[in-house]
Amino acid sequence: DGALAKQPVARGLAKVVEEDGFRTVFVLRLAPILPLPLASYPYIYGTSNVSYAPFAAGTFLGSLKPYLLDAYLGVFSKQ
Repeated sequence: DGALAKQPVARGLAKVVEEDGFRTVFVLRLAPILPLPLASYPYIYGTSNVSYAPFAAGTFLGSLKPYLLDAYLGVFSKQ
């Protein structure tokens, strides 16, 4: 928690993850461009009390969008 104390954005994000884990993980997977570097998210999830099920569900569902979008654009570009 010492590193989080120095980062107000990370502290706020950790608080939101603890309050509504699934929705926060899902939204962060959909929109990865935020003030924090992408590599910081696992540390924030690790310092919060988000349980495994909401974390896994949010990660899985949030990760589908890029794959489906890439597949659609690949098929669409061949036509």
